[in-house]
Amino acid sequence: MWFDGVIVVILIFTIVQGFRRGFVHTFVHTAGWLLAVVLGFVWYPRILDYLKNQTGIYNSIHDKITARITENADSVSNTTLSNIPEIISEMLEKAINSATDTIALTLSDGLSKLVFSILAFLLAVLAIKLILFIITTLLSKKKNSGILGGIDGLLGLLSGAIKGIVIVYILLALIVPVTSIWGNTILIEELNKSTIGLYLYDNNLLLWAVRDFLAP
Repeated sequence: MWFDGVIVVILIFTIVQGFRRGFVHTFVHTAGWLLAVVLGFVWYPRILDYLKNQTGIYNSIHDKITARITENADSVSNTTLSNIPEIISEMLEKAINSATDTIALTLSDGLSKLVFSILAFLLAVLAIKLILFIITTLLSKKKNSGILGGIDGLLGLLSGAIKGIVIVYILLALIVPVTSIWGNTILIEELNKSTIGLYLYDNNLLLWAVRDFLAP
């Protein structure tokens, strides 16, 4: 249930921050996140292509995922063969190993592409957001207090909520590559115990928006 607690804390923090800073300031930063996501759609294929062809990151991810899939498959097959007579199990073991290698390769290819695509997209979003943050920081001026009053604070609260949701979606999207590469089952177990987190994870609007690009 701590998953839901983390999400609530993030949302409360961004909402309170938005209310205190007001609409103008919060809207600029929220728009920065949204613009980063939009531009991430545009630039992510180029980043994906560069990382895949110019670095060894994709091969490293592919190897780790293949090893995990093969290891899990071997564990299941060994348990099954242990209850079969040895003369038969030796024959079945060869067939299973051959089939396991083929299945593992197919699964790892698809999963590696999915994980790598998510990482490339998130990298594009975060890189663009960092650039926009630097630009807005250099160009912005401190706003005078009391200019927009309560209305400004309420609108800032709304913008803060939107900003918080975008951040939560990005963090939830990171769970896919983390659990696929490093096999962190604790995150998935805790996620399944949560209510808010599980719903947002299964209905992640960022991944929904780029699902056609991420398809294996």
